[in-house]
Amino acid sequence: MPPTVSVLIPAYNGAPWLRACLESVLAQTYPAHEIIVVDDGSTDDTREVLRSFARHITLLEQRRGGIGAARNRAVAQATGDLLAFLDQDDLWRRDKLEKQVDYAVAHPEVAVIYADAEEFSDRGTVNASFLDRFPALRGPGDVFTAIIDRQVPLMTTTLLRASFLREHGLSFLESVSGVDDVGLFLEIRARGGRFGWVDEKLARRRIHEHNYSKNHHNRFARRVVLYEELLRRLPGAAPAHLRALRRGLREAHFLVGECAWAEGDMPEARRHFLAGWSPSARGARALLYWALSYLPNGALRRLRGTNRRLRAVLARPAGPLQSASR
Repeated sequence: MPPTVSVLIPAYNGAPWLRACLESVLAQTYPAHEIIVVDDGSTDDTREVLRSFARHITLLEQRRGGIGAARNRAVAQATGDLLAFLDQDDLWRRDKLEKQVDYAVAHPEVAVIYADAEEFSDRGTVNASFLDRFPALRGPGDVFTAIIDRQVPLMTTTLLRASFLREHGLSFLESVSGVDDVGLFLEIRARGGRFGWVDEKLARRRIHEHNYSKNHHNRFARRVVLYEELLRRLPGAAPAHLRALRRGLREAHFLVGECAWAEGDMPEARRHFLAGWSPSARGARALLYWALSYLPNGALRRLRGTNRRLRAVLARPAGPLQSASR
């Protein structure tokens, strides 16, 4: 029998986009077994939009719990062999499910299947190819390391085998909503799950001012929590994966320190810079930033100004040799 597919969509204040999103699912050449939408405490017209699709979807409503909680609620309800995730503001190409189900049938050993996508905004195409931006996702290296290096499969393109999640008792970490997909991917890989991809643009990712990924502080701060949790949960993981997690934790601390530095919160910056120290180029930079954070505010402002001017000079294109000789 062909595998059944459950489409899972977390929704929060998604009224402007949900209609087009759901229409792209209903237009699939490989019909979904079920479409489960979890309204995560929306305060706009999301419910009204969803109720207009009542004949086609299973609508679950809950208090605001974050995208990880909404995804877990949908997974718990799903009955399909394969779980296809779609964000409320994104779109699928008509043959998205067909292409990925064909891959899943041909590669039964693969637990996670992702694909390429076009990124667009109201003004048109922003990036023609998601995978061109993140080439490590095309292999041949370990996807675990790629994800630690912030090259993460796009959830909107992802198809998971429900049996693998059930066998290993896996779910999204709700305490790190926004990078909950990162945690699930890492844990799947650490527990032996294989990843594969369809190298075609099967989805369109919408870029707009409300995208969670634009909040860099939240992304990196929650990666700190995520990596600490995974190190507790995966003590028996492969040594290469444990090394990657520890490196990722140090780098996340450094990036949170940079955010705190930019906000002028020097005690918070120092804490993260110290946690980000290691015998590496970035570790040395963390130690330097930690030391500089003790400078008086006036000196720090002058230092930032000098740094910006230096970057501007270095970014200028080189002039003719005659000009350089003067």
